[in-house]
Amino acid sequence: MDSDHRRIDARSLSMHRLIASKLLTDPGLINQARSTLARWRAQAAEPVPSYFLEWEKILEGSPEEITDLLGSSSEEATRLRPSSPFTNVLTSEERSKIFNDFR
Repeated sequence: MDSDHRRIDARSLSMHRLIASKLLTDPGLINQARSTLARWRAQAAEPVPSYFLEWEKILEGSPEEITDLLGSSSEEATRLRPSSPFTNVLTSEERSKIFNDFR
């Protein structure tokens, strides 16, 4: 993997670790992610991409299970992060800070 991909993966991991900490404080954010996923799925063409099904299953887990995945550097977590339904959990300021940290 080239350094750009590593940097993007590291930035995404950093964002999702922040999302995980917010989720532990406010488990209601899981419902927000479920709504985002449902909206995306309603707009998706058939066949439904497999990551929708994977995220639906993940979002059935406990807040601790979900945050463990979000903050994991596993191959599965790295593969799923680009399709994360938690995109709207971070504020624009939080996202900007992380982007600046990874320039």
